[in-house]
Amino acid sequence: MNQQKIVEKLIEYGLSEHEAKIYCSTLALEEATVDKIARHADLNRTSSYPIFERLMKMGLISQGKKKKKTVFKAARPEKLVNILDEKREGITAILPDLKNLFDISRGRPGVSFFAGKEGLKTVLTDILNEAKEVFILGEGESFINAIPGWTEAYIKKRAGKNIKIKMILRATDYGIDSIKKIRESNSGLNNSLQVRMLPEAYRIDYSGFDIYNNKVVLYSFEKDNHAVVVESPIIARMMKTVFEILWIEAGKYENLFKDPT
Repeated sequence: MNQQKIVEKLIEYGLSEHEAKIYCSTLALEEATVDKIARHADLNRTSSYPIFERLMKMGLISQGKKKKKTVFKAARPEKLVNILDEKREGITAILPDLKNLFDISRGRPGVSFFAGKEGLKTVLTDILNEAKEVFILGEGESFINAIPGWTEAYIKKRAGKNIKIKMILRATDYGIDSIKKIRESNSGLNNSLQVRMLPEAYRIDYSGFDIYNNKVVLYSFEKDNHAVVVESPIIARMMKTVFEILWIEAGKYENLFKDPT
């Protein structure tokens, strides 16, 4: 193998091109001055000094005196393997700390913001593609009106995919009427949906949230469509607990669906 190929291999090992050339030239010359080694490596003498310093710190060359001149000598090639072993030992020693950092970063919530009709479509399409069950709290009417026609089609697609829905809506006239129609129907939408209501006194205006998989989606429909998606197993689990508490509370208001006598 010629010296150029050796230099290329040393670059793969982790040396810079100039470091590899200086080390190979020092090996070839056995013991020589900076001038001689730099010429052999086809490098500028002045710019070579920092390279010699780095190689000495790495233990790949050593400095000595010969006839009152400073000379350099290369360490045996086996030193490269020793350095690799030392690096491996160093990485092994800090591996538990690296794993902790990885686990922390994996557990850190991912937060994404979506705006406008297209942003809302992106969020809802993700639900269609990923969710098997969704927990929903909302006001109802503002969601339907967010993208007229499209959101209604989304609800039908969601039912067609047999995505299970557990929903709590605010008991507005619109909400009560909608849920009565769903409960009276025999459609797939009825089969995949459980719904309860909370009185209008619960302020759920132009807003709501969805929970599915490890994600929580917070919606605002007051002026424009906005959605914040938080991806975190811990936060999703906590929000499911909140939802279940509200679900139990909403069970007290089943009389809202009954026609007055």
